[in-house]
Amino acid sequence: SQARVVILDISSVPLVDTKVANRLMKTLHAARLLGAQGIIVGISPEIAETLVTLDVDFRDIQTFFSLRQGLEAALNLLDLEVVPRRKRR
Repeated sequence: SQARVVILDISSVPLVDTKVANRLMKTLHAARLLGAQGIIVGISPEIAETLVTLDVDFRDIQTFFSLRQGLEAALNLLDLEVVPRRKRR
């Protein structure tokens, strides 16, 4: 609703075909229309190869191998950083 960044984790997706790739792009397009930046994480080498073969255009979408990388990118987009909590006494 008021999200500025949307992270899609596809690490548990076993394979991507044209239908799945199309749904991913539509989901990210919808997020963009609502004002959010889309990030896809969990792209395995096999999925990446399939997406290239399917000629899916990810030029305007940030993609990362791991959720950690995606979260770091999202925090950067939001100009936020994680700082350690102070120890309680």
